Amino acid sequence: MTRDAETFWRDYERDTGETVEARAMGQWLGPGAPREGVWGILVLTDRSFHFLGRKSENWVRGLFTLRGREDPEPVEFRIPREALRGLEEPRRTWLSRILGAAFPEIALSWDPAAGGEASRAVFNVDDQQGFLDKLRGAVRGG
Repeated sequence: MTRDAETFWRDYERDTGETVEARAMGQWLGPGAPREGVWGILVLTDRSFHFLGRKSENWVRGLFTLRGREDPEPVEFRIPREALRGLEEPRRTWLSRILGAAFPEIALSWDPAAGGEASRAVFNVDDQQGFLDKLRGAVRGG
């Protein structure tokens, strides 16, 4: 890990007061995400699940945009671990591995703070560092 990355994660833990257990690159696909999704970092801490991303314009659309460039709009949400209720991982067939998304798709569900029906978000997750194993444990209460 580079010094900049080490500094980022040290500052992140200090600012949130939480210990990072796992992290991964991923794409939030919805519901509520733009059609092209939002790329960002999925973070599992000792107390919550975080998604930190930025909305970005489709690069082709950007070529034809006359307005000035702005920083992409941040997209962030946090789900307390005790609110996590389910993790769905559709099985990937050999054909979906070839023709589908590069990363596995998951659906995470949780109880919203205001109560009511469970909320749900779908992500593609780069699981090279074992993020999904940690997330499975968090959902099961482990």
